Amino acid sequence: MPGPLAGAKERASQNSGFDRNPAHLVVHDSSESIDRLSLLYELSLSSVECAQDPAGGHVAGAFKPWGMEYKHVWPRDQVVVVAALLAAGAHDEALTALEWLAEVQITDGVVDARGIDRGGSWWQNYYATGEPRWRSLQLDQVGGPIYAHWLAWRETGDDAVRDAHYGTSRRAAAFLLGYDNGWGFPRPHQDPWEETWGHTTGGTAAAVAGLRCMAEMADSRGETGFAAECRERADVWASNLETYCLKDGLYGTHYVTADRPERADEPRADERPDAVALSVVWPWNVRPAAHDAVQATLAHARDPTWCASGSPCLGRYPGDDYTPTRGVEDGGWPVCEAYADVVRWLSGTDPDAVADYVHEHADEWTTAAGLLPERVDGRGRVRWNSNLQWSQAAYVLLAESLARGEAFGLAPAGGDPDAAGPDAGLSPAEPEG
Repeated sequence: MPGPLAGAKERASQNSGFDRNPAHLVVHDSSESIDRLSLLYELSLSSVECAQDPAGGHVAGAFKPWGMEYKHVWPRDQVVVVAALLAAGAHDEALTALEWLAEVQITDGVVDARGIDRGGSWWQNYYATGEPRWRSLQLDQVGGPIYAHWLAWRETGDDAVRDAHYGTSRRAAAFLLGYDNGWGFPRPHQDPWEETWGHTTGGTAAAVAGLRCMAEMADSRGETGFAAECRERADVWASNLETYCLKDGLYGTHYVTADRPERADEPRADERPDAVALSVVWPWNVRPAAHDAVQATLAHARDPTWCASGSPCLGRYPGDDYTPTRGVEDGGWPVCEAYADVVRWLSGTDPDAVADYVHEHADEWTTAAGLLPERVDGRGRVRWNSNLQWSQAAYVLLAESLARGEAFGLAPAGGDPDAAGPDAGLSPAEPEG
């Protein structure tokens, strides 16, 4: 009898970019290249599928750095996995993962250690059973699940998918609407790397995207007033992104990890460029790839203090010491390079960036088992975590984007990214009230 993943693999075989038109995907016209790419795609997709617990959540990876296990479920990783499964046509598995997110959403009246009423949000990560583990607030793990719901609705074309989780997304959007700092920006939160508390670039972009996704679903259900409220708040936050998160930092002007960081890192989170800041382009679609602030940040992504010296792989940020030695090491993260390469591709800065990632670079970074790691060293060799589902899912998404000729899964766009929002007259430099 076929296993529970057989249907997904059959759909992926029918729907993936490789099997639709393999010649479209490969730059090098050789059957060897096609076969290798197809294998990497299938291994990445199979890895993602096999990481799904029977309860529906996807464990982050089979790894245990410093005693910190990755066998738990992060809503952020789950969102990227849902997008990859949808891109590959594995709709049943994607909807099961979405159902898991709905089941573990925090209910009203639950207050965390910082005194924040977390109703409508998600905890930082969970045991596969759904029991919460770490409990910090990350806005990419609030806006992200709304986005995953919207993307599933869009890709399936089924209003029943929208309706099944509408209450979940509406509660999450209500949490975001209530998390404004009174000056046109979200209140402080933890950055997507789980290290800094402040006004983060990546988390804010995800929150903006989540509100815009909610607006589309609310409009389709006739809740035009709520849709307008979500859109307006998203536009205000987007209009103030550069005011908070674009700094004169290490390399000149660029997006940073976070404004007003609570912790004094070295280099400081409000001085260093950050790879996840490039998610303002993909998937969150808060800024176009050619935007001046995006390009100012991208211009430094080949600096030797930010990327691997002997391989085109971007790190999280300069001075990153999240390494096996707990010291700064030469190297990079494949998932960070994915964000940068999509920006290069979409902006025309390097039209072959995604093709190079899919065809050449990813193959150089994989283990003998063909799995992308969390991190590589300066020469592109696997450094640690040889099976990170975030990396596998990103590969599937880049391959599918290349096959389609457009970035898969862009969130709805807003208005003019440089236009002032309704609250733009409130100075974000003022004390929060």
